[in-house]
Amino acid sequence: MDKRMLRRISVIVMVLICLVSLLLTPVWTKADNVNAIALRKEGDAADVVDVKYSTDDGMNWNTLEGFSITFGENVTKIIVKADYDSNKYMVQDAMHSFTSDGVMESGKEYVLTAKQEYRIQIDKIVRSVTWAYNDKIFGEDAYVAHGKVEILSAVKQGESGQWSGIEEAFPGTSNNVQNDEQGRVVIIPGSTVTVKLTPDYGYQFVSGSLNGNKVTAGNEVSTFTFVMPDTNLHLSAVFEKSDDKAEVTAKGIDAASIQGGSSVISSGNLKLTVADSSMTDNQKNALNSSDAAKNVTVSDWIEINLEQIVNKGNATDVWYDKLEELKDKVRISLNVGKGLDASASYVVIREHNGVYERLDAQYNKEQGILTFESDKFSEYAIGTVKTDTENNPETAADKTENVQGNTEIQEEAPKTSDNNVGFYIMAACASFILCLAVMTKKLNKN
Repeated sequence: MDKRMLRRISVIVMVLICLVSLLLTPVWTKADNVNAIALRKEGDAADVVDVKYSTDDGMNWNTLEGFSITFGENVTKIIVKADYDSNKYMVQDAMHSFTSDGVMESGKEYVLTAKQEYRIQIDKIVRSVTWAYNDKIFGEDAYVAHGKVEILSAVKQGESGQWSGIEEAFPGTSNNVQNDEQGRVVIIPGSTVTVKLTPDYGYQFVSGSLNGNKVTAGNEVSTFTFVMPDTNLHLSAVFEKSDDKAEVTAKGIDAASIQGGSSVISSGNLKLTVADSSMTDNQKNALNSSDAAKNVTVSDWIEINLEQIVNKGNATDVWYDKLEELKDKVRISLNVGKGLDASASYVVIREHNGVYERLDAQYNKEQGILTFESDKFSEYAIGTVKTDTENNPETAADKTENVQGNTEIQEEAPKTSDNNVGFYIMAACASFILCLAVMTKKLNKN
């Protein structure tokens, strides 16, 4: 058998397959009962909500057993209804076959006469918490700016599992989606939810509620709990702008401020505390004797502390973390008044864990502000650097004595003009002798 014959046989077989398919089509259609009324219910709550039907104009009602039924060809009309809690379930006419808007109202009777399959979609109404870090995904009412949201757990009432309060999702899908762009977590109403609301630097969460639902601050920084309501929560405008804080109790300092917080913390604010020094006299003497304080006159002793603060959902209560050493320097400004000497050179001596360091400081007399930079916080001493004159003091009387002494010495010394006369005489005599010798030599030659 040659190749040409094989091709012909293949073509004939394909044609026969197509013909058989066309012949069988009416048989399959009949199997689908398009000439009869059929009911099918589906959805994640199809096994919870009952669908009832009547074939005798409502005289008798039957409950749909299982998920589908096909009536005989002699049945030309049925009435169908579903009784359910519209706050918990959503029942729809999936094909818009017998409703105008696709919604099958609870308790309402619908008359079906067309011989076809009617599909009834039954789903549980789920409640979700949604948010996004741009206004394109869920719109403005679910746009979170200047911070991050993370749901840590959702525990169903009466249970203990971390995610026991998450609604069961369809296969292949997830009801707990949280990433760098958005979040959508479907939670069973009544579950206890733990959420982490982390503000950016310079912002705080102070409203104390999410969409009107009160939250309670937890032990961990930025964590809160709330009970999931029977409604959806769209998170927006969670974080508010907030400035760094300063608290001053030290004598001689009226106010203080700090700059550069964004380089040392990523969340919340800084709180600067300036108080009178707690150093003992021995500790102060040790600082004064250190190399860092050499040629420095200390005028003020203060203690400066720094904390990171994150609000607990209100303006007064905070989580705080004491900061003793920073990864970068911050700029501290102290309002010391306008009475300091503008011509003096100011420094700050810092004692931290037994180490003394000298920090340059600048004084603005017009503003009365002394500024310096630091990355460690504990005890500080403010002072001025002594000048060379102050380091080697010499009184006016001493200077006058030195001048008078120099004058007397100059008077007793021989005058320069007296020495010069003798020199000139000797030079003249030498010149005369030299000339006489030259003339004598010439006469002898002649």
